[in-house]
Amino acid sequence: MSVAGGCCGLVALLASFTACASSPPREADVVAVVDAFYGAIDAGHADAAMRLIAPDAVFIESGKIETRATKATPRSTSTRN
Repeated sequence: MSVAGGCCGLVALLASFTACASSPPREADVVAVVDAFYGAIDAGHADAAMRLIAPDAVFIESGKIETRATKATPRSTSTRN
């Protein structure tokens, strides 16, 4: 995943995380989910990373909108900054 792709994924992740909450999430909870997401990506475990993404999440990358289903296709990965 490119850095830009990682940022877009992060936005989708946070948007899906907050949309499910009845009250604002605690910062520590958000950090834990983001760390788990990037830990899975860095380890090459795309399936584990995608389990953290809401079923109705969308990604905006390079001006294109992708769904969770299209994002789940195999890609090369790279670490975040």
